[in-house]
Amino acid sequence: MPAPCGEFCYSPDWVAVAPWISERSPSREGIDLRRHQLDGFLSRPDGTFDFLSAGSVEPAPHGFDEFLATNAAFVSRSATVSSKAATNDASMMPAMRKSFRAVVLLPFLVATALHAQTADERELRRLKEERWPRAYREGDVALLDSILAKEFRRIDDKGNWSSKQDELDYVAKHRPSYREFRFEIRRLEVFENGTAVVAGRGVITGDATNPNAVFEYQSSNVLIKRDARWQAISSHVSGVTAVETAASAAPPCPPPTLTRKELEALRESAFQVSSDDERNRIALLLPQCLGDPDPEMRDGIAFAALSAWLRASALAPSTIRTLAARLTPELRAPDDAAGFRKPFVVLVLSEVARADRISAVLDPAARQALVAGAVHYLQGVTDYRGFDARAGWRHGVAHGADLVLQLGLNAQVPADEVRRLLDALAGQVVPGAVSYAFGEPERFARAVYFIHRRDVLNDAFWDEWLTAFGTPPSQDTLRSAEGLARRHNAIAFLHAIAFAARSAGDEAGAKLATLTDREIRRLMGG
Repeated sequence: MPAPCGEFCYSPDWVAVAPWISERSPSREGIDLRRHQLDGFLSRPDGTFDFLSAGSVEPAPHGFDEFLATNAAFVSRSATVSSKAATNDASMMPAMRKSFRAVVLLPFLVATALHAQTADERELRRLKEERWPRAYREGDVALLDSILAKEFRRIDDKGNWSSKQDELDYVAKHRPSYREFRFEIRRLEVFENGTAVVAGRGVITGDATNPNAVFEYQSSNVLIKRDARWQAISSHVSGVTAVETAASAAPPCPPPTLTRKELEALRESAFQVSSDDERNRIALLLPQCLGDPDPEMRDGIAFAALSAWLRASALAPSTIRTLAARLTPELRAPDDAAGFRKPFVVLVLSEVARADRISAVLDPAARQALVAGAVHYLQGVTDYRGFDARAGWRHGVAHGADLVLQLGLNAQVPADEVRRLLDALAGQVVPGAVSYAFGEPERFARAVYFIHRRDVLNDAFWDEWLTAFGTPPSQDTLRSAEGLARRHNAIAFLHAIAFAARSAGDEAGAKLATLTDREIRRLMGG
């Protein structure tokens, strides 16, 4: 079976990273590497780091903490980064070495300090997002019995009360009629007395009469920890409402004029189409598959084909403009119930924006609409799902960062719009009770790093903008899951920027490294 890193496995510059990707990443990560083609790190065989140019094809590095934890050899070899960056000024070498040690060691120190609390958080998330829904979906009475405490009481949206036994009896006799269910946690707090609150939004897709109907509700749950196990003692449901969504009008996939077999053959041919007219025709049909629940279809065929053609300049300018005109309005549309389409629309638009950055094809109004849509999208993201072994990738916030990167690097996008993009991105760096686990901080950091190098915003802006992430948390904040998650995400984000900036080895990198180091020290209480 070929390694999932595509062409990068064959590059001598990729030897330090590709084996780790191949051995440790989920099977769909190979597609993720090919599609998240942004500017990032490459590790050379001698241990030094370089950056790929902003217009090239490159992979998305994984979480720096996880990378270090699984690659001891990488850690020892990477020390050459500091000495390389300091060769122009011998007086900087002690400070650079100290900074690099901080980059390497601080994540481990933080992880150790937070381990006990985050273990509870992980268990509670798994219970509410996976195990509890599975018990109802599969009619698993034994599983539900283990989740609910003997004192459990539930209050539904009509004010009706039920006990644990009522719930067990219901599950034993009924199977859900819905097509899909997900729960989005918006509050997760663990208290010193062994209790926790988990609250958020449930989204139900499909019912007995309409497979495209979408309903949402709010739920608040209280849990206690007994004998090292979390159990629910109370659940309150309210606000059940029908959601208007574009899902009911979702376009068919495959499109009527293409069969799945033809699309699979297109993928097998590496998306080679001899006729320009036919290629452009297919390109305008493929967006219909961006919300397909099959990751092979939406990611491995629809997105992969569009990305390949856009990067090869194989689509007509009129086709690119049509893609932008059709997809940009979806940035303001309601989320689709399954959560696939919108993130992949954003990812395709990041490729459209890249094509426009390299050779302007959009008119100013279309480009401005894309910027405004990107801002609106990032400000509204609440679905933080990344990778699922069966469903593949969603990764909405990371895809939003990809779009910000390409728009922010475009010389046709003025400074005031770049500020708007960065401010929208900042709102997702530390979103609350979500601990990023799929490389999101690095994706945010890459956008920031390269936009900083564009040098369209002055030093005063960057000084003020980065200050927001270094505010040291209070002791009360560190006793909550949300506070710990915010700190975790901010540290990962700042470390990723600092690492990139120091590795640049130039004046712009040194300036950015100074600012991020300052915020890291503040955040760490130094």
